[in-house]
Amino acid sequence: MRGDDRVNVIDASCHKTASGSLEGKHLLLVGTGGIKRRRVLQTLRALGLGRITCLHDHQNWAVPYVDDWIEADSVKLSGATADTVTARIGRPDAVFTYDEYSVAVASQLAETFQLVGTPLAVVRS
Repeated sequence: MRGDDRVNVIDASCHKTASGSLEGKHLLLVGTGGIKRRRVLQTLRALGLGRITCLHDHQNWAVPYVDDWIEADSVKLSGATADTVTARIGRPDAVFTYDEYSVAVASQLAETFQLVGTPLAVVRS
C-alpha cells in the first residue's frame, strides 16, 4: 500500500446504531485534501452513512462524494465555524479529518459538539 493510500480508520463501532449499521448517521468531514484522497471518500460513502457533509473553503473534486458542503476555512480556527456548522446541519454524529492541516479545526468542532476526538490542547502542543 502506498503512503497516500493509507487511511487512519475511524473506530466506527462507537457510532453504530443498535442494528450495527451506520445508516442514518451524519459525518462532518473537515477538509478534503488532494484528489489522491478520493479512495477515502469512496470508502466512507460505501460504509452506508446516512449523510456526509464536507467543511472546506471551496467546492472541489469531492463534490460527488458528499451530500452537503459548508464553505468555511478548514485550516484556521474560528469561533464562528461551529456556529456556521450548527446553523447548516445541526449536530453531526461524528467529526473526521484525514487532512493534517485540518486537525485543529476538527478537534475544535469535536469538542464543541461533545464528540470523541483528539483534544484541541493536545493538537496545539
